[in-house]
Amino acid sequence: CLFCWNHLFTLMNGCLPYAQDIKIQGLNFENLLNDQREMFWTVHSKFNEKVADLSDSFKNLFEYMTCKNPNLRLNVSQIKKHEWFNGDIYDQDELEIVMKTIIKS
Repeated sequence: CLFCWNHLFTLMNGCLPYAQDIKIQGLNFENLLNDQREMFWTVHSKFNEKVADLSDSFKNLFEYMTCKNPNLRLNVSQIKKHEWFNGDIYDQDELEIVMKTIIKS
């Protein structure tokens, strides 16, 4: 599932998991790949408030999807079994409220 992590992060936050054309320690994806997870999340939280609200379950999934070691990286069937992937989902009424809020902002 090459680059699924990129799409997932962008859908959840409205931004890429790395800064293009900007070299900011912690905002570049290299930090996450080099096991500097806390720095990655802390710096991203400063630039995007949505990141600060991400669940630990989401962060865990994202970290395992982007794991540098291919033996530890999750495959599609493992992703489908992950806690975050199988978490709560919006019902129709909740989804409409969320979408209206997003469209207004």
